[in-house]
Amino acid sequence: KEKINKRKTEFKKLLAEQQDNYPKQLIDDFYGYWSEHGPKDKKMRYEKQTSFDINRRLKNWMNKSNGNYNNTYTPI
Repeated sequence: KEKINKRKTEFKKLLAEQQDNYPKQLIDDFYGYWSEHGPKDKKMRYEKQTSFDINRRLKNWMNKSNGNYNNTYTPI
């Protein structure tokens, strides 16, 4: 489990590099979805993909959001 937590942190750092390009809520939701794993899983959802380009996936996520994200989001 320690290894998956380390990889989650690394994934979060990669997403943090995109924070100037996308709203924070979008990045948080994206992280929550793609870092998901079961209690016995050794891989996160994104690691199970045969190809995964963060920039492309974020762009698609934003395009499919139907304007649900804006830059005024503040976490609870």
